Amino acid sequence: DLVNASRVFLDGNVFQRSVSMSGGPISVSLVKFVNLDPICVEPKTPLAHAIDMFTKLGLSQVLVTHRGKLRGVITRKDILRFIDNIHNEQKREQGFAFRVFT
Repeated sequence: DLVNASRVFLDGNVFQRSVSMSGGPISVSLVKFVNLDPICVEPKTPLAHAIDMFTKLGLSQVLVTHRGKLRGVITRKDILRFIDNIHNEQKREQGFAFRVFT
């Protein structure tokens, strides 16, 4: 299957030369690291729905796909950074409004 056939080839310079006796690229199986049933969303998925998925399912990432092709990855950090930016923007707007009206 695709996962078992998937390999990552790393240049021998990444590891010490003793790791690869042949001196060629090192093949590493990803089967232990691959999620065989990833959570996917479409690009037009509402942000509130994505946030809800991260919260309720405890996800660390969600794949963004369109017509079966990977278009991107949203991570928990991306969501937290986005929420933090909105919060900071609201604080700036409130501070600005406060200065204007007092």
